[in-house]
Amino acid sequence: MNISDYEHESNRKKAQQLGALGFELEVNADGYFVRYQGQGLGGARVLPRAKPLHWRHRAANLRDNLSAAVRLAERSKAYQTLFPQKPQVNTVSNQATA
Repeated sequence: MNISDYEHESNRKKAQQLGALGFELEVNADGYFVRYQGQGLGGARVLPRAKPLHWRHRAANLRDNLSAAVRLAERSKAYQTLFPQKPQVNTVSNQATA
């Protein structure tokens, strides 16, 4: 995935806000892990590599992993209890079909 500079800055701001709410995001080029108040919510890692990645690939992986960690934290039940979503109501218009 290619994360733009704007989206990466947005993810960094979200990560800081999540940190203030009690989420811990451990992110590096090889993976990520998300905790909320010490309880693990999930994450992903790659197996150890025989040869380190080139810096460009490490930077791209870091951006991807930060994006995934922020998404995981925002989709967690802990986040949903802090910020409950309003149920979406499907409205049907009363238009006659011809």
